[in-house]
Amino acid sequence: MLDSADQPRPTGLSMLVRRLTQPSPWWLWLIFFIGATSLFAWYRLEKSYPLFDTYPLYFGAKAWLANGNAYNLDPAVDPTTFGYYTKQGVFETPFAGGMHQAGNGYPLPANWLFIPLSFLTPRMHSIIWVIGLFASCLVALRWAKLPPWIMLSFPVLDGLRMEQFTIFIVLMQIIALGAWNLPQTHRRRALILAFASALMLLKPSHGLVTGLAILGYLLYQRQWWPLLISYGLIWGLPTIVDWNWPLEWLQALQVYNQSFEERFTPWWLLLFVFIFWRQRDYLACLTVSQLALVPYTWIYSNSSLLLSWAASPWCLGLSLLTWCITPIQVLLIDRMSVLDSQLFVCICLIIVPMIVLSRYRQTNGVERIPSTPLNSSDAS
Repeated sequence: MLDSADQPRPTGLSMLVRRLTQPSPWWLWLIFFIGATSLFAWYRLEKSYPLFDTYPLYFGAKAWLANGNAYNLDPAVDPTTFGYYTKQGVFETPFAGGMHQAGNGYPLPANWLFIPLSFLTPRMHSIIWVIGLFASCLVALRWAKLPPWIMLSFPVLDGLRMEQFTIFIVLMQIIALGAWNLPQTHRRRALILAFASALMLLKPSHGLVTGLAILGYLLYQRQWWPLLISYGLIWGLPTIVDWNWPLEWLQALQVYNQSFEERFTPWWLLLFVFIFWRQRDYLACLTVSQLALVPYTWIYSNSSLLLSWAASPWCLGLSLLTWCITPIQVLLIDRMSVLDSQLFVCICLIIVPMIVLSRYRQTNGVERIPSTPLNSSDAS
């Protein structure tokens, strides 16, 4: 053995990596929470909009309580009178057009989650939803023994700003990641995974692939009781109470998809899935597959991509790099459409760096994450 005097001194980079990978102190999480929630609360109180993208969920819950149909929003809200006054004193009705006509594209179990919030005013509901969702993500990361760096990424924070239900799916994915890393003998591991899978499917456009992957794993493991309890409560109970909602949802979903015909499905992203598969980054395979198989919506669609690097110190750099998405997109807006430019920049700033880092990890032994869902090769 080498004496302590003969051992090489740690470099500044190695000390930084060690500090970033160690569990963050509680005061750092507290500062992060207070700073971010204060910013979110100020933003929502400052903006005239009473609420953002939770419009169909909030009023869908109200409509279901009013007439038993979450997909007819008219009894719950009049879009011609629901609005706000601008600083010039003009009354705006932002939901009278596209969003109200598009209707409610969420399954009834998702609307049920908003029933308690539907008794609040729209603005109060939006503040509690965003702050509660952000706090839940921090608690889930802490429980999963992951650093909070992924919450600094622009797609995640932009999704929170827009009150996106997508971030709720990210929360479920974080919980599933933490549960996956539990010992297989842990008695609640399968139940946590089953509930996370059932809740991911509440938004198929973001959680379908990961939700079905976990479902398939639990079926392979013959975890019948956890699946029966979780899917029975999340999906079965609303169906027993309201037998009509699946057909009503499918009809509303057709109207919803027709309202956003400008969206496109970037199926060619499956090429990156093949690259990640070759690099044995199986969690990235799932998240990129989700992006490739459904119509692209907005920047928040990329919010799950960094999950496979959530335990790595590189996650901080990748998260900060995403803040260049909008400035670079502005430079391309004259040559490409908004959605095309967004997706192109997200590929360049998120997916390509992940591929480079995965290659660097393979050649230099850099740790990405201890073990990830369906990452059986790393776990063994």
